[in-house]
Amino acid sequence: MDGRLYTNVMRALGTDASGLPISADRHTAIPADVDEDDSSRASIRGRSWLLDGAGGLTNAPILRKSAETLDSAGCLGSAAVTERVWFQTDIAMLAATEFAAFAQDSTSADVFPDTLLPTWARTVRDELGRYALENVLQVDVLSELGVDLAVGPRILAAAEEGAITPDDALARRLAVLAEVAGVTPNDVVPDGRWIYLEAEAGEPVFRSERDTPWGQTGAWTSVDPDLVASSLGMGLLRQA
Repeated sequence: MDGRLYTNVMRALGTDASGLPISADRHTAIPADVDEDDSSRASIRGRSWLLDGAGGLTNAPILRKSAETLDSAGCLGSAAVTERVWFQTDIAMLAATEFAAFAQDSTSADVFPDTLLPTWARTVRDELGRYALENVLQVDVLSELGVDLAVGPRILAAAEEGAITPDDALARRLAVLAEVAGVTPNDVVPDGRWIYLEAEAGEPVFRSERDTPWGQTGAWTSVDPDLVASSLGMGLLRQA
């Protein structure tokens, strides 16, 4: 609702070893406790095309899309613990495939007629399309999460037939594919280590990385090198 103030309250509660409630204000016993009520409030003033008028909700043709955050200070002394991130190739590729399919769906309206603002569907389609492309780019080109395309059977055969190195044979093959796809050499990812068999999983943290125009590339900190049918199948599905 436009102009309406929405407030979220977060409060920390607990009990001691005997099961009794712990008082929020422990300043007397613990001087470092300066949060008297162990709570925090965050308020956001809504910005919308809907106004609460005398006759109910009415549309207001506004060309804006913003939110104002008030009183956003959090509780003092808070800490966050994060778990290790583990990347599963089959799950990621399946998700990216579904996202790419949704991004191509144009059945929903693109804009609200009253405000000319993009609908949630168009916004989500754009974001999911971008994510789906970056996902396959990261896995198959930038992550080194799999078997190098330079040692693929067709590349090795071409290298032997042409009496050239596998890297040169791969470069020639990529140039042919780029021509078939109608892209320029500038559209081919530079300095990428192309793979053709995805490993099962890995930790998406670079052990060492280097920057390219397409993003960071390098070997991941930890990789499960097993080749499993689900990863290979979902990788082929996403590439298709």
